[in-house]
Amino acid sequence: MKCIRCGAEVENNANSCSSCSLEFTDEMKVQMAAYEKQMAEYNRQMEEYNRQMAEMNQNAQVPPVGGQPDVNPRMGMAGYAYGNGNMQTQAQPVKKKYVPNILTIFGVMMAVAAVFLPYAKQGNTTRSIWDVFGNGSTTDLLLVAGGMGIALIAFICCFFRNTACKVINLICSLCVAGALIFEFVLTMLDKQDYANAALGYGSIISIVAAGILMIAVPIWSLIFRKK
Repeated sequence: MKCIRCGAEVENNANSCSSCSLEFTDEMKVQMAAYEKQMAEYNRQMEEYNRQMAEMNQNAQVPPVGGQPDVNPRMGMAGYAYGNGNMQTQAQPVKKKYVPNILTIFGVMMAVAAVFLPYAKQGNTTRSIWDVFGNGSTTDLLLVAGGMGIALIAFICCFFRNTACKVINLICSLCVAGALIFEFVLTMLDKQDYANAALGYGSIISIVAAGILMIAVPIWSLIFRKK
């Protein structure tokens, strides 16, 4: 056991310390024996702990059959890393939440609305795109229906993040924008040929919608690009 004053090793049945000459009472001997027992138990527990840690690290470093180890040697079963005796939780990457393409959605809504709004007028007669094509020949009606169908596809693709939907969205948006610009150019040419001809607010909305649809997909992809 150890001397209660200087910590020197002494015999268990010694009555005094050979180093500091302290005379041991019975009470001192009991205290020193209890302390010696506590230290022995503490050392035993530490050895058992070190043995278990060594076995765990050794097992984690052994690769499974046919590949690399699937457990990080510094990772525990509960997802903790051991460092300097402390357990620290591993930070998990935060996935950025995808937001539907609001620009394309807004552009499609404006484009569809522009079909039914007053587009051009001559004198007291005001017409929309639907008045001209929707009530015209079957071919005219199919053109308008096809354009609105393409706009609907672009609208649906706004809610998906994958590359294929982005490409389809871009193609459909450009098709709708091109049709609106083409109709606007034709209306401007007709305006020069007819007296008392003027544009309605539907034509302005349609050209704004065309501009939004042309830039919507690239801008939104840049804002919410994958990290």
